[in-house]
Amino acid sequence: MNIFLGLLGILLSWIIIRYREAIGNTLGEAAWMRSIGGIYYVIIFTAIFIFLWSLLMMFGLTNQVVEPIVRIFMPVEQGGVNPFQSL
Repeated sequence: MNIFLGLLGILLSWIIIRYREAIGNTLGEAAWMRSIGGIYYVIIFTAIFIFLWSLLMMFGLTNQVVEPIVRIFMPVEQGGVNPFQSL
């Protein structure tokens, strides 16, 4: 199932890149998008994120990649990382 969803994600990211102009014209441009390059860059970044996430799903690496990021934002009482603690 993960391989199938990963392939669908890769296909979706390719479709997003292929039709980014039509998607960008449909969505329009917000003020915050101008600071990072405009609507087309936001669409490209989204497609790259979907592509990478799909690869992680296909190879079963989502927990290994996402868990360290999530632990940074968790409170220490719930198993989060204390950035001021010496190793």
